Amino acid sequence: MQIPGHGTVASGGGGSWSYGQDLKGVIASVGKNCNVNGVPCTAAEFTLVSGISSADITLIPPHQYNHSLRITLTNGQTKSCDHAGCSSAFHQDGNDERYQIQEANNPHSGIKLEFCY
Repeated sequence: MQIPGHGTVASGGGGSWSYGQDLKGVIASVGKNCNVNGVPCTAAEFTLVSGISSADITLIPPHQYNHSLRITLTNGQTKSCDHAGCSSAFHQDGNDERYQIQEANNPHSGIKLEFCY
């Protein structure tokens, strides 16, 4: 997982991390061939801030489906993708309202990422 200002975090098969500050522009993916930008894999993109936190699943090229992924924000909103043509993932830029999940005004917002669920 690439976290701007914190470098790359490897989970080694799972884990939990806490950061006492806003996180912006995080990209997370899983697979031996994924680079720090999550390419060419299924990726979660998210920002956790105390104003508006948001998350989405991206399969925008050069990303390609390689594993199932479910993302859940602290407020319970969730998106999941379990095949290459899933309708809940971005396949091209645009239409944020359809593909993003959001949480407003939570200074303790968090996200759960489940790859290969």
